[in-house]
Amino acid sequence: ECIVVAMEPSESCTILCGEIGKHLIEGIADGFIPGIIARHRDILDDVCHIESDVSIEEMRRLGREHGIFVGPSSGAHLLAAKMLKEKHGVENVVTFFCDEGEKYINDYWL
Repeated sequence: ECIVVAMEPSESCTILCGEIGKHLIEGIADGFIPGIIARHRDILDDVCHIESDVSIEEMRRLGREHGIFVGPSSGAHLLAAKMLKEKHGVENVVTFFCDEGEKYINDYWL
C-alpha cells in the first residue's frame, strides 16, 4: 500500500483552501497549485500543514544534531513524514530533502 501526501505551509493553505498567505518555507506554496498536483489531485490521500517557524526549528535541529545542512522545506518535509507515520500508522515513509542550507546559515532571510 502507498499513501501519497502533499505538504504545504499552514500559513498558505493553497491546495486545500485556495488561500495564499505569507510564509517562510521557500519553494512551496508559491501562490499556485503545481500542475502535477492539479492534474492528479485524485491520488492525494492527505495534505499535511506545517507552520513556518516549526519547519525552521526542525531545519536547525537537523544541522545541529545530525550534520544535515538543509533549508526549511526539508525541515517541513521531515515533520510531515513524522506526522504521516503517526496519523496513518505506517512503518516506512519516503520523503525528499530538496534544498541545501547554505543560504540559511544566518537569519538575514527571515
